Amino acid sequence: VGALRDLLLAGVNRRDADGSPIEELGFSLGLWNGDRDMPVGLSVTCGGWTATPGVMNSFVLDLPAPREAAQLYDLEVALCSMRSAVAAWQPDWATLTSYGLADELDAAAREPSVGWITFLGDRRPVPGGASVGHREELLGGTLLVSADRVDDADVSKIRALAGELQSAGSLAPTP
Repeated sequence: VGALRDLLLAGVNRRDADGSPIEELGFSLGLWNGDRDMPVGLSVTCGGWTATPGVMNSFVLDLPAPREAAQLYDLEVALCSMRSAVAAWQPDWATLTSYGLADELDAAAREPSVGWITFLGDRRPVPGGASVGHREELLGGTLLVSADRVDDADVSKIRALAGELQSAGSLAPTP
């Protein structure tokens, strides 16, 4: 915890003129495991005031492609990762998906993206009949799983789910 705190404090946004912290922009951190064959990256922006236009807190874990690291895309491992991230960061929304799915679905900026596994916080209603493979309540929100394997996630079904969620007001852009 102390090492992570030190890294985040080193990533405070500062003014060019005098080096003083810009509190409303929060902290940024980027890490990479240094492995070109099996790269894993983490980028975090936190502590930002979301009422400031253009500022949005985020946590992004970049994983290798499913064909390169199949064990990371095992459903139970992925669900454990998502549950841990939601418990630690208490996000408004979160998505675990592959680059291929993300590219095909192309979510708008500041708008929750729907993917292989999607978490929507309690401010984002999820219709009872939402068409998903698995649904569970999680820490004041809802976790939706579109397929048992990321490679089996059907883009047309995810788009249909996104349409249902959009109609329910679940995908409204973050202010």
